[in-house]
Amino acid sequence: MTTTPTRSLGTIALLCLLTALTTAPLQAQTAPAPSPATAEKKAAKEDVLKLEAFSVTGTNIKRLDQEKVLPVTVFNIEQIEIRNALTPVEMLTALPQVTNIPLNESQNGGANSRGDNANVNLRGIGAGNTLVLLNGRRLAPHPVTSNDGGVPAFYANVNQLPTQGIERIDILRDGASAIYGSDAVAGVINYISRRDLRGTELRYRWGVPEHGDGRNLQATLTSGREFAGGKGRWLSTFDFLQRDAIPYSSRSYTRSGDHTAQAPAGFNALGGSFDGRSAVSIYPSFRIGTATTANFFRPVNGALTFTTVSPTANRAANPEFFTNLNQYQNTGQSKSDRKNWFTHVEYDLTDRITAFGDFSLYHSKSNLLRQPIQINAPGSDQFAPISIDNPFNPYGSRFYSATGAPHADGTPRLTGTPQATTLVSVLLKDLGGESVEVNSGVYRGVAGLRGKILNDWTWESAAVYTRAYTGDVSNNAARESLFQKALLRTDNTAFNPFGYTFKVAGNAIVPDQPYTNPQSVLDTFAQKWRHDGFSAITSFDARASGPIFRYWGNTVSLATGAEYRHEQYLDLRPAYVGSNPPGVGLNVEDNDYLVASYAPNSTGNRIVYSGYVETIIPVFSPQRKIPLINSLELTGSARYENYSDFGTTIRPKAGLNWKPYDGLMVRASFNEGFSAPNLPTLYAPTRFTVDSAPGSTDAYRTQTVGNGTYVMKRFSTGNLALKPVTSIGRSIGLALEVPKVKGLSITADYWQIDQSNVIGSYSDSQLVNSDAAKLNAYTQAQLAAGKTIAQIDLGSGTANYQGDPGIKRFAPTAADNATFATYNATRSPAQQVPVVGLIESRNIQFQNLAKGYASGVDLSLNYQTPNLPIGRFSFNADWSYMIRTYQLRDVPGSAPAFIERLNTDGTTRWRGTNTINWRKGNWNVGFSAYYTGSYADTATVTAANYALLGAPQYISKQFDSGTYLYRYVVRDVVSCNASLGYRFKQEAPRLLRQSSIRLGVVNLADQEPPLISGATGVSASVHGSLYQGRTWTIELTKQL
Repeated sequence: MTTTPTRSLGTIALLCLLTALTTAPLQAQTAPAPSPATAEKKAAKEDVLKLEAFSVTGTNIKRLDQEKVLPVTVFNIEQIEIRNALTPVEMLTALPQVTNIPLNESQNGGANSRGDNANVNLRGIGAGNTLVLLNGRRLAPHPVTSNDGGVPAFYANVNQLPTQGIERIDILRDGASAIYGSDAVAGVINYISRRDLRGTELRYRWGVPEHGDGRNLQATLTSGREFAGGKGRWLSTFDFLQRDAIPYSSRSYTRSGDHTAQAPAGFNALGGSFDGRSAVSIYPSFRIGTATTANFFRPVNGALTFTTVSPTANRAANPEFFTNLNQYQNTGQSKSDRKNWFTHVEYDLTDRITAFGDFSLYHSKSNLLRQPIQINAPGSDQFAPISIDNPFNPYGSRFYSATGAPHADGTPRLTGTPQATTLVSVLLKDLGGESVEVNSGVYRGVAGLRGKILNDWTWESAAVYTRAYTGDVSNNAARESLFQKALLRTDNTAFNPFGYTFKVAGNAIVPDQPYTNPQSVLDTFAQKWRHDGFSAITSFDARASGPIFRYWGNTVSLATGAEYRHEQYLDLRPAYVGSNPPGVGLNVEDNDYLVASYAPNSTGNRIVYSGYVETIIPVFSPQRKIPLINSLELTGSARYENYSDFGTTIRPKAGLNWKPYDGLMVRASFNEGFSAPNLPTLYAPTRFTVDSAPGSTDAYRTQTVGNGTYVMKRFSTGNLALKPVTSIGRSIGLALEVPKVKGLSITADYWQIDQSNVIGSYSDSQLVNSDAAKLNAYTQAQLAAGKTIAQIDLGSGTANYQGDPGIKRFAPTAADNATFATYNATRSPAQQVPVVGLIESRNIQFQNLAKGYASGVDLSLNYQTPNLPIGRFSFNADWSYMIRTYQLRDVPGSAPAFIERLNTDGTTRWRGTNTINWRKGNWNVGFSAYYTGSYADTATVTAANYALLGAPQYISKQFDSGTYLYRYVVRDVVSCNASLGYRFKQEAPRLLRQSSIRLGVVNLADQEPPLISGATGVSASVHGSLYQGRTWTIELTKQL
């Protein structure tokens, strides 16, 4: 395979320039734009307009020039249409500041949040540092968590937001904790609902991927009316989306889990990072009698054979054994039905007071298919004994007798002692693929009053209640205790894990006929698995803003407000799913489903009180006529918050806006931000998993007696002592309206974020290495104090254990004492070591353990031509350049580790969006291009292989965690969209009047997602929008 190398900076700059001049972006302007028809009329007349003050996300003070003062990107209705996005997350990934979608619909494991759930990661510092709002107020987080950077993700699901019925989307590219509180570190995404429509609009969109599957249908009905003689107004939008699944098997690049044929040299070895086939096979692994030797029933040279030779030793010679799980899965794009309903109503109580209310409802149903359930012991599953009298046990009494006498049914048996067997691993294919249905929803109500006081002051107060819910049901799950009973049965109702019947032939047990377990047998242990989650926010807020005094012709403005917020979450798993109930004979500190781990119910809540103040202080105005100071103003804000679980915090922000001359704005800001530890990290109960065989490494025993790899438990728990993640943000930039080129503007902003107290958890290897270091240090200290090895007690299995407190060991057994005695007998006194028992568990707790840094530059160019004989054009280029980003993570007993984030996990150096839009009369054409730079994959080669390969461009040398890594480079990608629209004239036939049609194509060049390591070979978090392939769309809109 020819791998596209990383483009040079010169190439990227040229691409940016050419695309800006010949293609068009999302029209990501920095202020809400008028409608196209209105814009053309106004431009034609060249009228000077008197504008009303307005506010955008990032401030509560209204003014005329927000688009220059704040680094805010605004998508209006026209720009949203150009993107031609089916879902909110597809819309937001057009932003070059969005590095990836860490949680997305490709997740299918039961421990994760599955279904219609996605969130965005601004600046590459974690989705928990991006605040998502609807009409300036918070959304309930998705109630089922997933792992994101080592902590439970508990963020708002952006897919609950509408793609229709919205006025605009504001994206603040700056910290705003001083205004909004927690999470507004990297920026704020604020959806503003539409409220201006009077009449009824019906919209229909149909999308058809060229490669089949994944068809989608979207229908939207929006209606707005006035009532009570114009005192009242309401607008309601109902949006329905139906989307078909795209199985992995329907795309050539995900059809197989083995991508070694596409991987370049150094990465194309079978069993390596690009071979994602599973070693849990439809052919079983098992033990015979009391022996621990692994036995296999699998194809050898094309014939089914009993063997003790592991197939993993030579994947090339045993291709049939390894399972392509992609053949079962449809999570490239799952089947989904989604409904959104939003209603806004307001009523003028007086000419100065208006009552308002919002109600929204979102519900989605997603259907996922996964591989069949498996057993894979030891780990979350236990070894499963197969009865000596199970008729399908090839070593049992059905085929062996002490005398060699035939079976009672007359079939021959071999002479020998019948033996029970123990099932270690097998894919339970007879159950069929695991069918999962996820129902998620959010309902939200807002009721409040707003008005005017003291002529120029405005105020608003509202109560909000929003609740999110998720019900996740797997229909083909398996109860472990009932499965074991099925293996222990002694008649034809027993479960056969071998997939074949057997017979005696040639003085041996050989396969006879393929066998499928009947449904009546499967029904004895197949049961539904269920996981439910709930989260809620109840809040009350009040705010006011206006001028407070004037001096030298300047007006000093102030905004202030307060908020009360109650946050809740509940994670529920029924009996046997999360934990076993007492009194049923099962371990209450375990669960009873194959594959699933022990996870008891979890709940938490907290109360937050907050208040903020914001001001704008003009220092010089244009009327002063000072050279190089057309205007100068200072801005400031601060927010106080009191959390019931960790205490108080005060976050300030200061800014400076300077116009050397009219048309050029220089802006700078300094802010302190924070992200409160989310409820699951604080209140998560103690849960554990068990290592899969062969287990984890005990560093101390590996360094000494040698038998250091075995199965352990891994506990994790919340931490009520967590502190908030704090940050310092800095930015400086300019906004230039190019002289003598009307309609051309350029912005450039440098930004920097420093984080402290970043929450995470120590890795398993860090914990066991710390344990070994502490044990060795204690031993040396005791030896220096004059004690002998025999006198040193490391406290293994006691409260006085001298190793890492995150490690719990058993007390030494007689076998341990003998092992260490044998080791020490062959060593000098200086090399001898004290005895310890095996590790019982590694205990992981969330901690504040890292610092983070990120910096970069945002660039944009916008140009709108005047009306020309050939029409009117709009050009835009919006780019983001990441300068540097990394973490410094604490390592127990060692110096902090440098963790590189630049060019990893989709955090590319360059990202860009470019568009061109043309309008003439009733016609319009849009074209957009999106660039995602290259980045490094997790797959690596050694330094020696890197040199041997000649240091190719498809391998990136990166310093990470104290060493150089040689990582596979995921190539960069350019994708394009295009559309053609027509609005029918009044002279058209009656049915077509007030109607429009838009034809579109998404992924015009049919770009495939670039290859990455892993089973699917594609990154859903970075290149998920490319998975459908070229997709044709038609959109019809009718004003009724």
